[in-house]
Amino acid sequence: PLFKHIKKDIRAADISVINQETILVDKNYSGYPSFGSPKAVADAVAKAGFNVVTHATNHTLDKGTGAITGTLKYWNRKYPNIKVLGIHKSKSAADKVTVIQKNGIKIAMLNYTYGLNGRRLPAGKSYMIDLLTPQNRNKIKKDIKEAKKKSDFVIVFAHWGTEYRYAPDVSQKNWTNFFLNNGVDLLIGTHPHVLEPYKMLKGNNGKKMLVYYS
Repeated sequence: PLFKHIKKDIRAADISVINQETILVDKNYSGYPSFGSPKAVADAVAKAGFNVVTHATNHTLDKGTGAITGTLKYWNRKYPNIKVLGIHKSKSAADKVTVIQKNGIKIAMLNYTYGLNGRRLPAGKSYMIDLLTPQNRNKIKKDIKEAKKKSDFVIVFAHWGTEYRYAPDVSQKNWTNFFLNNGVDLLIGTHPHVLEPYKMLKGNNGKKMLVYYS
C-alpha cells in the first residue's frame, strides 16, 4: 500500500531508483535505532516497478554481515532483473560497475554511504558495503574511472549529510567537488530526510554536473 498512489509514476519512468534505507531480515524485525525490515519490503518495491535499489546506508550493518548476504540472496533469487547497488557478496562483485542501457544510452550507477552508525565491517569483509570515507577515496576514484569507461553517463547516489538540515554541510560540499572534478554527471543525495537545494555545477575542466544534495 505504500506505493499504491505513485505506482503509475514509478512505472512511467525509464529507470526508477529507490533508496532502501534498511536491511532485510527473515525474523527479528526491529525499528529505530537498529533496523531490520521484512523481506516483504523487497516484494513491494519490485511490485511497484522499481528497477534499481540503493542499499548503502548508515543502517546497512544494523543486523550484521549475515543480513547483508541474506538480502542479496533474496534480491538475486526472486528479482534478478532488479539492480542492487552499494552492497556486495564478494570482492569481485564489488569491483564490477553496474551499467544499465536504456534508449541507446549506457548509464553507470554507483552508491556509497558516509558511515555505518559506528559499526565496522569485520576484517577481510570491507568489500561488502561501499563507503564514502576518506580512506576509500582511491577506490571511489577507481570506480568512477571504470564507470566512465563503460558508459555514456555516470550517476552517484551518496548517502550523506546532516539529518533534518535544509542545506548541505561541509562534508557534502567537499565530496561534491570531488565527484565533480572526477567526471560524475549526476549526483543524488539521501539521508537528511528533508529536501536540500539542487545545483548545476561546473568543474575545473569545464565539465558540468547536476547535484541534488538531498
